[in-house]
Amino acid sequence: MYKTVIFILIVLGVGNVQGSIVEFTEDWVIHEGDEYDIVSILNDAIVGMTGSEVWGIHAKESSTFNLFDGVAHRVYAESSSSIYIYGGTIDRSLNVAGSSTVSLFGGEEFGDVAIFDSGVLKIYGYGFEYQPAGAGSGMLSGYWLDGTPFSGMYLRMLPEPFPGSQIVLIPEPSTLFLLLLGGLVVKKGGCYYV
Repeated sequence: MYKTVIFILIVLGVGNVQGSIVEFTEDWVIHEGDEYDIVSILNDAIVGMTGSEVWGIHAKESSTFNLFDGVAHRVYAESSSSIYIYGGTIDRSLNVAGSSTVSLFGGEEFGDVAIFDSGVLKIYGYGFEYQPAGAGSGMLSGYWLDGTPFSGMYLRMLPEPFPGSQIVLIPEPSTLFLLLLGGLVVKKGGCYYV
């Protein structure tokens, strides 16, 4: 039934789909002007967000959510879902649970970031500074790969010691290149200097 409604809206050229609670089981893009309160992404659907404001995003099963722009107040990665954040704002909470993976490449604000179960958070950037704020929590700041600074990312429910196996801090490409180069000059049975 839901697929039929979407098909009719697309065929009729309706640009702004509105509703309070919606489930996407197929690929979709949330555009500026779309109005949703709660969005659930199911199966292996891929949903992107290029604008608008959504109260809650729930990526479940093996689905994928890509945030490019807009505001998502609460974002939940559950089951074995994947979330990629390139921009936009998550101003309340980002929860990484189940065996899901969340990759952060950018963004303006993140509120609370919590890691549960065997969820993995990957943060792509450099110049990371972590200030512990009690057992299993702390503030992270640094720079995204494009040089944009970020600060005030409150991490909680963290494995000790930080960053641990569930949080992966991935340095800038030049640092990765140097690590790769270093691995090439070290040879079994000796070390060669460049």
